[in-house]
Formats: sequence, structure tokens, C-alpha cells
Amino acid sequence: MKIINDIVCQLVIYITRFITWIFFPMKMHGKENLDIDEAYILYINHISLVDSVIIGSRVLRRKSYFMGKEELFHGKFMKWIFTAIGGFPVKRGTPDMVAIKKSVEYLKGGGLLALFPEGTRNTNEDKSLMKFHNGLGIIALKAKCKIIPCYIDSAYGYKLFRKFDMYIGEPIDLKEFEEKGIKKENLNNLMELSRNKMIELIPKY
Repeated sequence: MKIINDIVCQLVIYITRFITWIFFPMKMHGKENLDIDEAYILYINHISLVDSVIIGSRVLRRKSYFMGKEELFHGKFMKWIFTAIGGFPVKRGTPDMVAIKKSVEYLKGGGLLALFPEGTRNTNEDKSLMKFHNGLGIIALKAKCKIIPCYIDSAYGYKLFRKFDMYIGEPIDLKEFEEKGIKKENLNNLMELSRNKMIELIPKY
């Protein structure tokens, strides 16, 4: 079954990469920041359901995983497809310790994790970032891995055949925060830092 899942994963990635390359051309800034030979979390602002497809097929070229709302995994076929391409369910609106545990296991196994710390799609009219959830910090501190900010330029959103920009920041080493452990104040400070690092990527028009 694992071999079949791996084949499906690669097939889906190639197909979605080709489709999104045609319909959603992209210019990536800071791509070299992803060239680190270790597990890390790429955290991204969330503007569309297309985000996961773009990130999974065209940005992260190593084995990667992502959380998806549990509704996406209803039905045996959909559950099989999403699981094959690295997805796993998360209960929104409440700390999901099962999803957090899986995330840590994937990272400790050398995998990559794509995470949307805003928790849901950003509908702010001014496109300002929403509050970050602490899940990003909890997972990163438990897995003892670096985190990398990614900003999808939401000035125009995704439009067919119109190029959009994606900005990748430098890896953030969390050793300073790891020493203080998973405490509320430490997590709040980490979320503030990670949010500010993403804000720095937002282009000034």
C-alpha cells in the first residue's frame, strides 16, 4: 500500500505542478532559503484553497505534509487521496493534540511541514495578517526544528494566467525559545516574532 501511495503522491504532484504552472504563473523570491538539509516548517499566510496545492506541488520538492480541515477527509476515496499526498486532518477551533503529535513525528522523521498559522483563510479587506495560533510554536518547539516564513502576495489573489509573487524568508533558529520550553509567555513571544518575520516579507506598494 505504501508503494501505491508513493506513486499516487508523485503523480498528483506532477499533474498539479503542470496545471498550476499554466494557470497560475509564479515568481518566487528567496527560493534559496529553502535549501537546508534538515526538517523545517514552512509557515504561510492563507488566502485561498489553492495555497496547499501551490505549496505542495511547486514550492516544497521534498516529502512534505500539510494539515487539512477534517471535512476534506470524509469519504474513503478522498481520505485516501489526501493521505497519499501528505495531508492529514485537523480539528479547527480547538487544540488538536493528535494532529500536533503527527506533525512532530513527521518532522522528527526528516519530513517538511507546511502550516497556515492564521488557521483559516484571511478575509481581511486590507489583507493584513490575522492573529497567529500557537500551534506553530508548539509543534516547532516539540520537534526542535527551524521555521521559515512564506508570504503569498495577496494584493491581487490568484487570477488565471496572471503572475503572482511569493516571498520566502530566511530560516529562523528557535534554540533561544527551546530553552524556555512550551510556556504561554514564550509561545506568545515566538508567535509575535514569527508574525513580524512574515510582515517583513510583505512588499511595499
